This record gives sequence, C-alpha cells and structure tokens, in this order.
Amino acid sequence: MAIEDKDKFLRMLGERIRNLRLEKGLRQEDFDDETDLGITSRGFQEIEYGRKNVKVYTLAMIAERLGVTLPELLNLGSEKGKGRKKTKRT
Repeated sequence: MAIEDKDKFLRMLGERIRNLRLEKGLRQEDFDDETDLGITSRGFQEIEYGRKNVKVYTLAMIAERLGVTLPELLNLGSEKGKGRKKTKRT
C-alpha cells in the first residue's frame, strides 16, 4: 500500500484497531491505562477515529493488548478487501 495521504492512512489504521478491538470484545476503556500505553480512553478514541498519530511503541502495545503482532495490526490492505483490486474473471 502506498502511503500518499496521511489522514487516510490514520483513518484506515484507526478502523483496523477498532475492528480488532470489537472482534476481541474489548471496550475503549480497557485501554485506559496510563502506565503502559500513556493514553486515556479519550485518546484511544482519537486513534480509532484517525485523528491522532501515535508512536510506534504505542502501536506495538496496542497490538499486544489486541493479541496480534505489529505487522498484523498494520496489515491494512486485508481489511474487508480494502486495497485489493477486484479482477473480473472471464
């Protein structure tokens, strides 16, 4: 995936985090832990909405809490077929 638009990338990442969180049955408040992540539930909400650019370490901690690896978290192209070109079979 070419990263041409920062805002679009952050929105896609936030959507990926939100979808993984919901799949795991977690709430935003479950990430409200200032000792490890250094963010509040409001800050986590900002990440999910794509309004906050976070540090790689924070992303790694979020991935760990979601039970995925950092590369899996950043695999934005697999989210509901996004990033894949549909080809017509003949």
